[in-house]
Amino acid sequence: MNKIELFPFQIEASNKISNRFLLYLDEKNLVYPPGPKNVQETPIPFFQFLSAVTAAGKTVILSYAIQQIVLELDPPPIILWISKAKVVVDQTYKNLQPKGKYNHLITPCEIRLIEDYDHDEAENLNKPIIYLATVGTFNQKDTEEGNRLNIHKLGKWQNLKDIKKPIIMVYDESQNLTDQQAELLLQLNPTGFFLASANKIELPSLLKEKISYLGSHYKSNELDWLITKVETKEVVDACLIKDGIQLKGYKNPMEITISSMLKDLEEAEKEISEYKLNFLPKAIYICNTNLVDGERVVGNDYKQEFSNRKAAPIRIWRYLVDKKIDPKEIAVVCDLKVDKDHPLPSIFNLFGGSSEFNYQKFMDGNYRHIIFNLSLQEGWDDPYVYFAYIDKSIGSKIKVEQIIGRLLRQPDATRFPSELLNTAHFYVRVDEKGTFDEVSTNIKKELINNTNIRFTEFEPGSSKTYKSLLPKEKLVIPRTAYDIKKGVGEQIKNILKELRDYKNDGKKYTQSLGSKRFIKQKIGKEGVEDIEDTKWINYQKSNSVTVRYLLRQKVKQEAPGALSFVDLTHESFSFKVDFNSIAHKEINRKVEEIKEIFLNNVSLVKRDTNPWIVGSIMVKEENLSRFNHALHKGYSGLNKFEEPFARKVDELGSLVQDIAFL
Repeated sequence: MNKIELFPFQIEASNKISNRFLLYLDEKNLVYPPGPKNVQETPIPFFQFLSAVTAAGKTVILSYAIQQIVLELDPPPIILWISKAKVVVDQTYKNLQPKGKYNHLITPCEIRLIEDYDHDEAENLNKPIIYLATVGTFNQKDTEEGNRLNIHKLGKWQNLKDIKKPIIMVYDESQNLTDQQAELLLQLNPTGFFLASANKIELPSLLKEKISYLGSHYKSNELDWLITKVETKEVVDACLIKDGIQLKGYKNPMEITISSMLKDLEEAEKEISEYKLNFLPKAIYICNTNLVDGERVVGNDYKQEFSNRKAAPIRIWRYLVDKKIDPKEIAVVCDLKVDKDHPLPSIFNLFGGSSEFNYQKFMDGNYRHIIFNLSLQEGWDDPYVYFAYIDKSIGSKIKVEQIIGRLLRQPDATRFPSELLNTAHFYVRVDEKGTFDEVSTNIKKELINNTNIRFTEFEPGSSKTYKSLLPKEKLVIPRTAYDIKKGVGEQIKNILKELRDYKNDGKKYTQSLGSKRFIKQKIGKEGVEDIEDTKWINYQKSNSVTVRYLLRQKVKQEAPGALSFVDLTHESFSFKVDFNSIAHKEINRKVEEIKEIFLNNVSLVKRDTNPWIVGSIMVKEENLSRFNHALHKGYSGLNKFEEPFARKVDELGSLVQDIAFL
């Protein structure tokens, strides 16, 4: 499996978390409440909340931060990595274990499931160990039916409480953290809490006071120090998530709403075929398992013939099959009751919502239409999911803002010529317009505001249409290529050979000091004489990254085209060096040599193959601004600056049509 490389914003977030932890470690006597020695005090655990949109790489960021942190702890810590949903735990375990795509980010940690906990190993192994678990394994109230075990019953909870090693808590999808969970986790006297979520969380009261003191101790605005926030704009710019969201409301029966969605899905299939892409779009259907139009299905519904059953997942399945969708492409993931005398059809692919859910089998099925209730609302992401039907009719407790994340991930982290294929599409069935307005407001508040994501909405009953508009003619823009003289690759290879093997050259070259600066000003005073400035002073160690990362980032910055000649696979490039160290400066000098060699031996030429195809755009037909010489029939959503500029360009007529048409 290919190893992933971190984006700069992910490295920045990881370093911020780990550096704050190192600062906390430097003050080992932080207790709560602070005060006289005769007051009973308890240690304050480190706390950091990672706030990042779905697909920003929360697991990646936490893994890399933990990797840096464990190297500073002696003895090696125990990391309890937990989440409420079993699907999240299964997915994380798959990615962190030795053959997983994130394993290199968590070295030197051993990876275990909590049921494999062995107290002798945990106590004596001279390596950090990550144990993955659902919260139900230690908190009976949160147990999903069929969880692997309850560690209280096996005495393992007491073993964890007695262990003589630091314990680190990592809680993914931490919006599920409750007071009861916090109380149990604090029994382990953890050294630190690392929480991650795409949603805002309300901290349990048990943690609030301690954490507030911790934040205010390090910074006047405590939240600035307690939260590491990844800006959504950076995630969009990295093409990790789609850059558009379309929200449509329907006050219609399920069949009409889904029919509209399936028509748009067919449009997406056509555009994928047009641009010769190698995937097919998928759709999800979120509904209540045992509610129909706000009323609970009668208790013996599961004893009816399949064709007469009213449970929403079955009704949706029947409708899709009636619309000629192959049952092999449909999966139902929920706790659906089945009577042995009235079995489901053999072609009905049912995955139990919790106890029987087999994540790997589900993934292997590569289903294109997935019907579920709560089981996949968190943790499961498939970049090919473009469409979602969401039933928000009376009685539904489904939170659309949580479902948004299931559609955000962008296939192959690549923008496509078609806007339709860069957009997540939601079809929300409601009974009242107010429900749709609430959904729209929450999405804007949680995701859209202050980001660069396009957002289009259509209220229930709206006559407005939003469609994909193809260009009048097929227009291509030639891409460029480098014409490189022979021997450049060999010259760059020789430069890299001259680079030190820092793994064997000691700390003299690889370590450097960090720095800090404090500025104090008296409240109400504005004079220069009232400002106390310590200037920059040496403080602790600097951030560290791999030689590979420094090489890649510097070459990308100075001479991107040379990157294909830079072989980054050498084992020595995995060694970490500090920013501003001698090693860092030596690497920069070598990159300058690479840049000079490359620029002196390359020229830019037009490439005859694989041109950029100008694709379709999404427009509101009723707001269409038409142009005589534009490539598309018109454009909608032009602002007060774009519209007059476009008119002036249009007046130039054929003078602007210098690009070759096919």
